[in-house]
Amino acid sequence: MPDNYSVDIDELLRAKDALAALSMGEELAGKYLNVKSQTDGWEGTRGSFARSVGPQEKRDTQRIVAAVEALTGAFTATYDAFVAQISAVQEPQNQALEDIQNQASKNPGNVRR
Repeated sequence: MPDNYSVDIDELLRAKDALAALSMGEELAGKYLNVKSQTDGWEGTRGSFARSVGPQEKRDTQRIVAAVEALTGAFTATYDAFVAQISAVQEPQNQALEDIQNQASKNPGNVRR
């Protein structure tokens, strides 16, 4: 186990932005349904083809929307956890820097540069 721990906050923040783009999938299901609506009814309303394909198409659409929503939820949860971890690293770091600055301002003669 290493004796110290270091983190590049800027790298974490860049990664956070990439995750944010992935977690914005709430719009995907709506966009899919909007585009898909252009083909609604293509199977017709009568005949064996319409009776067999129509219900299958509806089930497939429900499954696709459910999968997109599940993936979006997973990415959103990952993003939220990642942001919480950045805060868990950044807050102590900021506090330590603030403490150092406060100590230096109280004892300006004791600071080595």
